[in-house]
Amino acid sequence: MTLRPVLLAIAAMVAFAAPAHADPTGDDAAFLAALANAGITVPNPAQAIASAQAVCGLMRNGETGLQVLTDVKKQNPALTLDGAAMFTAIASNSYCPEHLGAPEGGYF
Repeated sequence: MTLRPVLLAIAAMVAFAAPAHADPTGDDAAFLAALANAGITVPNPAQAIASAQAVCGLMRNGETGLQVLTDVKKQNPALTLDGAAMFTAIASNSYCPEHLGAPEGGYF
């Protein structure tokens, strides 16, 4: 089973959800800070967090780094390829560090 439909559903649900009023904490706050430090603008923090967690789901499902990067770029056309790679690396570092440097999956 592929998680691409799940990624699409999450993105759609979060895109139409009402904005959250609570500030993110813990891993979420660190993730958003890392994106900001990398120069990636996040208009909807909740959507970015959900997308990052979906990235980890794709990795856990066995997608290669290139497949995940392609999915991120496709779902976020405003990101450059470098931006999509940075988002994917930051997501992995924040939510699924077990995939960092995994030679079998080609992750970052």
